[in-house]
Amino acid sequence: TGVVESIGGAGPTKVLRPGKRTYVVQVGSQREGISESLMQLILSIPDVRTVEQGDTTFYVVGDYDKLPEAVKRQLALEGGGISGRVMAEERGRLIPVDDEADRVRELAMDSTLNDMVGRDAVIRVQLGAFRSRISKELFQDVPDLVVLKGDDGLTRYYTGAFQDVNQAARHKVDMLLKGFDGAFLVAFQEGRRVSLQQAGARLTRPEDLGSTPIVGIDPENVRFRVQVGTFAGNVPTDVMSRYIEVGDVTSVTSTDAVRYFYGTYETRAAAELAKREMQYLGFEDAFVVGDVNGRIIPADEAEQLRQGE
Repeated sequence: TGVVESIGGAGPTKVLRPGKRTYVVQVGSQREGISESLMQLILSIPDVRTVEQGDTTFYVVGDYDKLPEAVKRQLALEGGGISGRVMAEERGRLIPVDDEADRVRELAMDSTLNDMVGRDAVIRVQLGAFRSRISKELFQDVPDLVVLKGDDGLTRYYTGAFQDVNQAARHKVDMLLKGFDGAFLVAFQEGRRVSLQQAGARLTRPEDLGSTPIVGIDPENVRFRVQVGTFAGNVPTDVMSRYIEVGDVTSVTSTDAVRYFYGTYETRAAAELAKREMQYLGFEDAFVVGDVNGRIIPADEAEQLRQGE
């Protein structure tokens, strides 16, 4: 068993259409680690994405307006070695439609199936592999993210699904510029990992298909800060005056709030000391957070990244 999810950006990440029923093929529901072979099978499907319900993560493919289209995709996936279940999707929830799908399936069995699992190579950018699960905040501006937790205890992060190696290479450069220093290209085809050369790339040195860098973030890019306030609206005048008086207070704006931070520190110990100073000055709710290239994550995760985990 395992976990696969898509987060943010374009590509497989679906934009919900209010009230509209569509059909997908569920190819698994996982919670723990999955095998390397299953990972490769999943990553060979360009449009894999996830739907989360409660504590279960389902990963699905396709997004069809008509049930027969989803049934044909299910049959095609089975032809490629992946078992699937056709389900309806409404408002982000999956609904069983087994009886209807079975009736359509009987009629579709004789049709020609051209929609296979992935005859063309799918090239992705692997951002790295981490021993601990990382907050979504670290990947908030990463498009088309797929996360897989393996049975080896590592959680791998991939972005993009390209068939053109040059487009994939440009995406890799974008990820490097975002601070994912361990980003590298990987290719999958027909349910297994293949070399980049097989996917159309020209290589200057041999490729180790078994390589899995443990991290994808340079520890030197990890810092610690003290969060001193969060406001959904305007900051009270007296609070802003105190921020100005303290100095070295900066803000980070999200979609629903503005967070204020004091200082930037290389170690958590230094940030904890600053936190106590801020609490002494009256900011009782101050706490330490991690900062990775401007992305705010929990301090515990930042400490793990700082230690190369």
